[in-house]
Amino acid sequence: MNPPADHDCSPESKLVPDPPLAADVAVLTDAHLIAMVVEGSHAGLAEIYEKHGADVHRLAQRLRGRDAADDIVQDVFLRLWQRPDSFDPARGSLRSFLLMQTHGRSVDLIRSDNARRTRENTIAADQQSHHPPVDDLALA
Repeated sequence: MNPPADHDCSPESKLVPDPPLAADVAVLTDAHLIAMVVEGSHAGLAEIYEKHGADVHRLAQRLRGRDAADDIVQDVFLRLWQRPDSFDPARGSLRSFLLMQTHGRSVDLIRSDNARRTRENTIAADQQSHHPPVDDLALA
């Protein structure tokens, strides 16, 4: 079945109605804001950060501490900017999506830290087994 002749099926056609002017950005729904980010709107991303940034930061701080929280928040919003289409409103709210991304990034950092510590411990143990302490050499 073909769409009506006056129906625009091009990728440029919008599924979300045009948002209000930038001055009214604070009243936009998350769907409008994501549509703006898809179009490259910094104002849309800024408003998403205003709406959800505190919750994202709070979760990151609880999971990884104050020092790592800012980096995690930056990563989460950078990923949203780079791939706004990764958010699927059919799977949940934007807030839930951002918190899930925050949790995932936090877990990634925990795993990375643990792997780094394991590598460092393995290297240190290998170095000790191949090079006896200087005191042992002096006694020989």
